[in-house]
Amino acid sequence: MLDRSHVAVHPFGESHVLHKIGRFIIVAREYIDKTETSSPIMFAGAADISLHVEPIYRQVEKDYEMIRQTLASGERLHTISGELIQIRTKGQKNSNTYAFYAKTKFVNILLGLTK
Repeated sequence: MLDRSHVAVHPFGESHVLHKIGRFIIVAREYIDKTETSSPIMFAGAADISLHVEPIYRQVEKDYEMIRQTLASGERLHTISGELIQIRTKGQKNSNTYAFYAKTKFVNILLGLTK
């Protein structure tokens, strides 16, 4: 969830976003068919964007700070998208509740599919 007042006063290093990402468990499963009668797990592991994974950490930090600055400007909330994370409505499009989301590129990096 996006708490605008929290984001306003907390830089990335103190953010709920960093805390949550540090607790991600990634589970990738093989798509078999629409009925999902079988779905083998292909990968399971913890996400790692610690400082020793510098480029990933710095890009997520850059995205968060861009989102933070946009929110601080007083703009009406809408989809704000960085390279690896974004904010958008939670649930239906006309919702007034927003959340942070990992973009496909970020998930692929965490899964080790791309660098």
